[in-house]
Amino acid sequence: MPKVLILLPDRAGQLARIADAIAEGAESVKFTEVELRRVGGSPQADGNGSAAKYRKLESWQTVADYDAVIIGLASTHSATELDELLTGDGKPFVDKVASLFGAIEFADAVLGQLLRAGMILVGPSAGADDLTTGRRQGVRAAKVAEWVRHAKSHSHSHSH
Repeated sequence: MPKVLILLPDRAGQLARIADAIAEGAESVKFTEVELRRVGGSPQADGNGSAAKYRKLESWQTVADYDAVIIGLASTHSATELDELLTGDGKPFVDKVASLFGAIEFADAVLGQLLRAGMILVGPSAGADDLTTGRRQGVRAAKVAEWVRHAKSHSHSHSH
C-alpha cells in the first residue's frame, strides 16, 4: 500500500483547500495511506491559521518513510525551506514520487532539487478548477507511487 505525504507551508492560505482535495484524491486509490503535515514557522502567520489544523512535520528524515511526497509552494520562502529536505548525504529519495502544487512560479529551483535527489516527478492533470485539479493530482501521485512500490518489490536477476 502506498504512503503519500502532503506537505503544506504554514502560510498556506488557499493552499489548505487544495491540499485537502489532493488528499481526497490520493485516498480514493485503494489501500493508500495519506498524511498531511505543515512545514515552516507559525501557522498563524497567514492570518487565518489555515494550516494550523495539520500537525507539524516532526523531522525531515520522516519523509523517507513515504512513497510519495506532494509539496505545496506558497512563496519563494517555502521553496527555500525544501533545501533542508533535499540536500545532504544519505537521504533516500531515489525513486520516490514527487509532485508540486500551489505557487508553481516558484518551482524552478525546487524541480532541479527533486531531480538531483533522484525523485520521479508527477505533474498535475488540469481540471475544471483548482479543487478538481488537486483531486486528480492526488490520484495520479498515489497511482504512480503504487506502481513504483510494486515494481521495486520484485527482484529480478538476469543472466546474459
